[in-house]
Amino acid sequence: LLRSLLLSCLGCYVLVRFYVQSCYRQFRHLTMAVLNMPPIRFPVGVTQLAKLAAACHNKTEGTGLALGSDPCLPTFQQINVTCEHLPPGQPRPGFLAGFMGCMPGSVAMPDVHGGIPCVHGVCSLHGRLAAWDIWVLAFGATS
Repeated sequence: LLRSLLLSCLGCYVLVRFYVQSCYRQFRHLTMAVLNMPPIRFPVGVTQLAKLAAACHNKTEGTGLALGSDPCLPTFQQINVTCEHLPPGQPRPGFLAGFMGCMPGSVAMPDVHGGIPCVHGVCSLHGRLAAWDIWVLAFGATS
């Protein structure tokens, strides 16, 4: 019984962590757009954000640049500002928005945000949960 309860808690943590990570990634991509030069016009769709993120990855991969030294490498603080204060006209990101918009037969268009809305405070929650990941992983491995 105790083992089942612990495994259920572990499963819940994994689901919450997946939701938080998905939302945080979208806010990171939005922050890249906010910091981008030349400026990007908002609102920005999920397809344009994905293209920007891919270009940023290609630009910065293996460079050793520090977070905050390039618009493609926003700091946690910069992401948190975007998380709390969206650009004017920008819809709030949603969990699995890009995935849901690209599904066959989907009503949502790939450039429209959708999915389960990312709650306010999800970015700061990401920072708190990330600190526990190694402990949860170690616990899961021993269960």
